[in-house]
Order: sequence, then C-alpha cells, then structure tokens
Amino acid sequence: SVKRLQGRLDEGEEEASNFDDMKVAELKEELKKRGLKTAGKKAELQSRLREHDSEHAAGSELAGPALLDRLRENISHLYSTLTNSSHPYALKLRNRLSITSDPLSPLLYLRLADQEATGRTRSEQTLIMDQIAHHCLVNGTVAVVSTGGHVKKYLQLVPEPSLRLVASASHDKEDVEVLVKALGEAVESVLVHNASQME
Repeated sequence: SVKRLQGRLDEGEEEASNFDDMKVAELKEELKKRGLKTAGKKAELQSRLREHDSEHAAGSELAGPALLDRLRENISHLYSTLTNSSHPYALKLRNRLSITSDPLSPLLYLRLADQEATGRTRSEQTLIMDQIAHHCLVNGTVAVVSTGGHVKKYLQLVPEPSLRLVASASHDKEDVEVLVKALGEAVESVLVHNASQME
C-alpha cells in the first residue's frame, strides 16, 4: 500500500540522518549491505551512503506517466546502444546477432544473424544461445534468457532460438553498458570458440 511504502521511505530518511551517529564499523556494514565500496574515511562513507540512498529513493518515487517515460527512455537507450556501430561491444554483435523485436517493446529478442545461422541446425543454434546466456551470467554477471529449446512440445509455433533481454524503468545507462559489454564478450567468445571447432 502507499502508506506502507511511505513508511518505508520515511524509515530510509530517518536512517540516512542517523549516518552521523554511526561508527565507522556500522557505516561499513551498511555499505556492505548495499553492495558499495567500504574503503575510505568516515565522512566519505557517510557521503557514499547518503548519495546511494537518495538515488534509490528518487527512483522509487516514479509512478504513472513518469514511470512509463523512464521505461521508454531505457528501451530506446538499450536499443540504440545495441545498434550503435561505433560502440566497441555492440560492434562485436554486428553480423552475429539480429534484433527481431519491435524497437518500442521492453522485451528485446536477439537471434543469430543469417550468416551465423546458415548451416547450423536448430539444436546447434539453441546450444549457442544457451552458451552465450551462460557466459553472460558467469563472466559478466548479467542475466540473459535463452529461448527456443525449452518449449518444443507445448507450442504449435516454436520460437526460433534467441536471447531475451528485458528493459526496465529501474535500469540506468551504466546497467545498459554492463549488459552490452557482457553480451559482446559472450558472443565473441562463444562464436569464435565454435568457429575454431568447426574448422
């Protein structure tokens, strides 16, 4: 409910004001809980916590049209970054993966580009997508879903093997960069490895 959410925000504001009363060990524990760096002087730790909490409080205030606007901006940014021919990691995707979804959709589907898919069976394509998704998770700490191999017997029209990405209103530009980097590195690693095995 709104009151419960407001209560949680009020607690967060109260906690932020209590950073002045905390000892360095307590500040470091709070930083650790938030996944932030714990090194620095007491004033730096307090500042890092305040900055983090104010950024996350601002993001939680989004609702209605503002939330949809943020989602549209993030979809556009993700799509434009993936298709940016001068982006170093997006270049690794060029001629290897193709976007098959609508540019306005928060769900982005990437399949093997024709030149990569040609001569490969559906099973081989699915395996490649699974390997790319696994590489993204293990090496890039990014969750990408591989589709196409798990629904064969339940659908009349089975989707082609692809990767599914989801744009969210909570993502920021840094999140998109992390995703595109992980995806670029995974695609290059998996497809180069598979190409060397085929030779």
